[in-house]
Amino acid sequence: MKYPTVSDVEEMRTRGYDPSVVAEQVELAKRGQMLQDLKLATVKAFAGVKLGNGVGLLQGQGLDAQVDEKTCAAYREKDEKQDWRALGLDELNRYSSSLYFFDEEGMRFHLPAFLMAAMEGTSAFNLVHKLLSSTFVPDQFALLTPAQRQVVRGYLRLSEQEDEHALDREHIQAALAGYWEV
Repeated sequence: MKYPTVSDVEEMRTRGYDPSVVAEQVELAKRGQMLQDLKLATVKAFAGVKLGNGVGLLQGQGLDAQVDEKTCAAYREKDEKQDWRALGLDELNRYSSSLYFFDEEGMRFHLPAFLMAAMEGTSAFNLVHKLLSSTFVPDQFALLTPAQRQVVRGYLRLSEQEDEHALDREHIQAALAGYWEV
């Protein structure tokens, strides 16, 4: 979702928009600022994270397809290992099922890229669902630092407010009070 800026809201006021519409836009602008702050927090919290020995994006696809070890190793050779920001949106969308096959290191490395794509509204995957199903695979998130977990909490809090996640609200609240509590 695209949020209005403070200047957008001021322009609406100047043009004489109904006060209730302006009030709604003020709240959306606040949410937009929270989103921008969360993006900055994501970059900061995950700065310098490398893949290490973790499962890579392509390697996860090999695990998903149950290919042999040699093929999986070839996929791993092609995986980005140094900078999660180098992962392209097309790759993330195409290989999003890898989220279910990452180990702890793989999840810590790829999660910020998936979060940023979801926050930009350009993802074709449901990251909220994966974060809510974390209770089934908590080990995947075991290496996250408190700051990284805070980023996930922030993302879930923002998602909870979105209409597209209306059916997930109860589950999001339970996850925030449970597994994702810091």
